[in-house]
Amino acid sequence: MTRTATEQQGYLDDFEKLNARVSANGGGWAGDLRRRAMECFCSLGFPSTRHEEWKYTSLEALRKARLRTPDVSGGAVARGRGPFDSEGWERHALTFPWDGDDAGPDGNGDDLFIGRLATAMESRLPWVEAHLGRHADYDGHALRALNTAFLEDGGAVRLGPGRVLERPVHLAFAAVPEQASGRIVHPRTLVVVGAGSRLTLVETYSGAGDGVYCTNAVTEIVLEDDAELDHYRLLREGGGAFHLGTVQVHQARNSRYRSLSVASGGNMTRVEINALLDGEGADCQLRGLYVAGGTQHVDNRTAIEHARPHGTSRELYKGVLSGRSRAVFNGKIVVRKEAQKTDAQQSNKNLMLSRDAEIDSKPQLEILADDVRCSHGTTIGQLEEDELFYLRSRGLNESIARELLVHGFAGEVLDGIAIEPLRAGLENGVLAELGV
Repeated sequence: MTRTATEQQGYLDDFEKLNARVSANGGGWAGDLRRRAMECFCSLGFPSTRHEEWKYTSLEALRKARLRTPDVSGGAVARGRGPFDSEGWERHALTFPWDGDDAGPDGNGDDLFIGRLATAMESRLPWVEAHLGRHADYDGHALRALNTAFLEDGGAVRLGPGRVLERPVHLAFAAVPEQASGRIVHPRTLVVVGAGSRLTLVETYSGAGDGVYCTNAVTEIVLEDDAELDHYRLLREGGGAFHLGTVQVHQARNSRYRSLSVASGGNMTRVEINALLDGEGADCQLRGLYVAGGTQHVDNRTAIEHARPHGTSRELYKGVLSGRSRAVFNGKIVVRKEAQKTDAQQSNKNLMLSRDAEIDSKPQLEILADDVRCSHGTTIGQLEEDELFYLRSRGLNESIARELLVHGFAGEVLDGIAIEPLRAGLENGVLAELGV
């Protein structure tokens, strides 16, 4: 048996156990979706650095860890409390892993549903079958295929047409150290925002300790005509963790998607955010902050595809690196031939607090239309000596001066978080992560 086959055997064994307990879950279409995805994963295997998309990020340590997939169908589990569970903000909250106490979803399932994906699938809600697995394409993407093969539970949110949900929806995925170690979990989230509706979604992933575990998450988001979504995706995984995440967004006419992603903690993190602007006048804004120290590795990949005219996109990602950490940024904007009058801007800025830290930054434009305004750029630098000197000349010691400059650099992204307790917690966390 080859090494690849041996690695896959554990996942195949766990997949058969999943099939045995959820054979009726979601109807035949869900079972067929899982089987096709598992076949795809077995055909592809884990990507290596020979693959262009994974040139700077190795999964060799994840291969060697031989993690297993737990039964997440219910029962007695401990509920973790993560760093994003601060008080002071009202929300619709769901915490995973589920502890077996299912109070039922909010809403009637069509006009409003906030609950577990497992419940939505078992209820055979039409919007679930219409969208689940239809947007996050797994062909050629092994990790998305693996998540889809183990599609069982996660968050499900549906907001019908013409509604504004005042309270944010908070989906909290918290790894409990004594349960997570040696495991790989595959949370799946589906969000559908109806025409003319508005929603704020907070998606958090957290863990503690230095145990080795992996979160392999996929989120599918559908915005109908004139819909608006503010999406905060926040990470602070445990020190030995792997985090592999994909967000796939489908935007209809005049929809607005505003994403703010913050990644810290963990051993290795890779987050992909892909948006298809498939309606005229769609608007997409991506903002991100990634923080790494020690020997951490963080990889951010974004892709914005303009498929219709008069679309706009704005992207700003910032990185703060210390120690011997390494970061990767790959941002791509594609403008199809039909997408005339597109206005797109992309920027990646990096602050290096150590000479041993590394960043590989690759912003890209692929333009097939001829009447567009597009730009992209990247910067890499260290703290300015003149700025440090100025602050110290005003009576501040070097530590406080550095802290203020780092805070100011990161603040351009963090200031976009409208929920004050979240923003304050992240600001403190960024500084603590870097030891400044």
